[in-house]
Amino acid sequence: MNKKTKQSIYNLMCSVGSMLVSIVLGMLLPRIILVKYGSEMNGLLNSVTQFISYLIVFEAGILEAATQALYKTVGNKDRPATNEILSAVHKNYQRIGVVYCLGLIGIAALYPLFVPVEELSWFQVFLIMFFSGLSNVVAFFFQAKYKILLTVDGRAYVFSNLTTLVTVLTNVLKIVLLLNGMKIYYVIMLSFLPSLIQTLYVSLYINKKYKWVDLSATPNHAALTQSKDAMVHQISGLIFSSSNTLILTLFCDLKVVSVYAVYTLVVGHLELLMDMPFNSCSFALGQMYNTNRERYKKLLDSMQVLFAAMLFSVFTITYRLLLPFVSLYTDGVTDAAYIDKWLPLLFVILGLLKHVRTPTRHTVKTAGHFRQTLPRSIAETAITVVASIIGVLFLGIHGVLLGTIIAVAWRTLDFIFYANKVILERSPKKDLWIFGANALLAIGIAVVLHCLPLEIASYLDFVKAGLLISPVVILLFATFNWLLFREDIKLALAFFIKKKKG
Repeated sequence: MNKKTKQSIYNLMCSVGSMLVSIVLGMLLPRIILVKYGSEMNGLLNSVTQFISYLIVFEAGILEAATQALYKTVGNKDRPATNEILSAVHKNYQRIGVVYCLGLIGIAALYPLFVPVEELSWFQVFLIMFFSGLSNVVAFFFQAKYKILLTVDGRAYVFSNLTTLVTVLTNVLKIVLLLNGMKIYYVIMLSFLPSLIQTLYVSLYINKKYKWVDLSATPNHAALTQSKDAMVHQISGLIFSSSNTLILTLFCDLKVVSVYAVYTLVVGHLELLMDMPFNSCSFALGQMYNTNRERYKKLLDSMQVLFAAMLFSVFTITYRLLLPFVSLYTDGVTDAAYIDKWLPLLFVILGLLKHVRTPTRHTVKTAGHFRQTLPRSIAETAITVVASIIGVLFLGIHGVLLGTIIAVAWRTLDFIFYANKVILERSPKKDLWIFGANALLAIGIAVVLHCLPLEIASYLDFVKAGLLISPVVILLFATFNWLLFREDIKLALAFFIKKKKG
């Protein structure tokens, strides 16, 4: 097993471990907030998180452009060139940190004026928002450049492990404080402290493992020339990903935001898990794209087969079990309508559409086609915002989801056609066949599962139902894909056991 394969597997293991810890603690925390503080407070915290996410716009472009530039220099082991790029990235992030901090203060001051909360004063909401975003200020000054380097070099597991530790410390601290009845703004302020551990560790790790890194090298700003185009992409993606919460905050109320947040909490964690297998080997694929294009095409196809089988099987199971879980999770919370038979279907469709594009989106990013795909990114964002606003006026939360689904469906097809025809110079038929076949199977299984009576009155019943359904669904997808795409699966497995084929 070669070094890159080992790193890919280790990245995956650490990412999954980190995410499982985050899921357990992340599910427990909102439940405590819902029970002790109510839906409005849960909606406030989720709304604040989404508003703060808009400030990442100041980082927009640098992350994507730097990652794409470093794939080549790191892959070729060109340390001087790598240092020149890192020096440019460092200078950009120093400027970003200052601007982000000023923006954070501004948005923290304005938010409570437009979204008043009955139980909190203007200053208390200001503290919640400011300290919720303060860790990003620290990250921009001290961590961001190193995270890019570690990711490109196949050491993403360093941040995964570190994130696990910080997540555990932060959430345990929050849970203890909340259970002891501490005011929510004090909880948010104190929970900022564990993030400082991450900053210290990253600095020590880089000094030990990457002694050759020299941020004083002559900055190669030319390597980041596509950062402006990447910036627009990232801004569009940011608006796209957080527009639903913003629209619900402005056109509905914080209780509806809380309903959206509960479903997003479950589906969002699943989406992150779905990204991990592909992300764990993305650095190897990124370097391969620049060194062996034909092998990249074959391996991309094989990875897509495994990814599709996993993606559709997990979301098919989620469709049947999501509503029973939400019912258990919100038991005793009666100030908002959490049980809605249409929301599982809409969230699952949206989750599938967003992640079907993952492999081809990786190809577009790796190829550095930021400027070429800029109009498409802007169009997706515009369609999302316009369709969601129209939808929320007539159908509320359902209309917001339907509007987003329309935009995502178009953009996903666009990614598949663009990546294959323009970048890889081939037909998109293989991709369409892989995902189309799995979609048809998912629909058939979902219909059967929908008619399957399940008595779920406790978490134990929920686990039993999951253990009953999951193996059967996974086996059906595994067998189905093996029969249709056997050679692709063999090639993907060979990648992980160093049997080079093709």
